[in-house]
Parts: sequence; structure tokens; C-alpha cells
Amino acid sequence: MSDAMRTYRRENGRDDLAKEGNALRCEAPSCEQVARTVGYCPRHYQQVRRHGRLTPELEYETSRSSAYSECRANGCQAGPVAKGYCPRHYQQVRRHGRLTPERERIYGRTACQIDQCQGKHFAQGYCKKHYDVR
Repeated sequence: MSDAMRTYRRENGRDDLAKEGNALRCEAPSCEQVARTVGYCPRHYQQVRRHGRLTPELEYETSRSSAYSECRANGCQAGPVAKGYCPRHYQQVRRHGRLTPERERIYGRTACQIDQCQGKHFAQGYCKKHYDVR
């Protein structure tokens, strides 16, 4: 156990480990996870290891009752993971700085989007013949 870990436990009166059943619970306040290393769950152990203390101000809100219950992108009902976007739309914002609907795939497309063309969909809504001509 590191010196910072020992100091934190001594200062906060956490030298004794509370057992619930056979599993040890994390020593961090209001954490119900199973303790794996020196009395902490993996998330809180890394906080104490990196910063020498618990850092509740840096923790993510893990509940789905945040400001967004579904993705901020129009028409997307997926659950948000970051900044109100689902994983797919968050990656668009992260990579391109904006949502990029023109780059999204439309799954289940089977025919070319050119009128009267029955060619099988190849890329970006076109069959091979019309895709190569573009």
C-alpha cells in the first residue's frame, strides 16, 4: 500500500474494513461496489493511487437521469453516453466538430437511388454503375 493510501486511510478513519456478507464493500462514501484492492473498488483505487485522495469532483454522473434521456441528435432514441450524445453521434462531434448526417449509413438499403434503376445498392445509395459515374 502506498504512503498516500495509508495517510488517507489514517486521516479518514478507514483502517478497519467493513464486511457485508463475504464481500468487502468499497470504502468510498456512498459506493456500493465490491472492494478489490486495499479496500477500494477499481475506480476509487485509481483515484487514490493517482491523486493521493478520493476525487468526487472528477467523477462522471453515471445515472441516466441526467439532462438528456436520449441522444441529442434528431431522430435518435439511443441512450446518451457523453455530452448528451449516443456513442455514434458523439464520435461524429468529436472527430468532425459537428453532426455529420451526410456521412451516416442507411442500413437496409437494397436498391440504387436513381429512378428506374434496379441495380443493387453498392455505396452511398448508388449501384456500382452509377457510383462510378458520379
